Amino acid sequence: CMNNSSPGDEYSTDPGNSSYTWTFPGSTLGVDYSIVSGAGTDKIYVNWKTSGTKTIAVNYVKSLCSAASPTQMTVTVNP
Repeated sequence: CMNNSSPGDEYSTDPGNSSYTWTFPGSTLGVDYSIVSGAGTDKIYVNWKTSGTKTIAVNYVKSLCSAASPTQMTVTVNP
């Protein structure tokens, strides 16, 4: 849901790796969402500022290799 409180909505991926990079294709930081905490880690907390269908993508380094493209998931943010 859209929210402006801590800790925000939680999204996570495989723990125990490094160099986690979270992106939000089609969304603008500060306009559509804000990151509460967790950037660069396996778990991120996000406050959504707009509703609708959103895409979340994450990539990370595992055994010195990163995926050719980030893993993506789609979520629906309700008002």
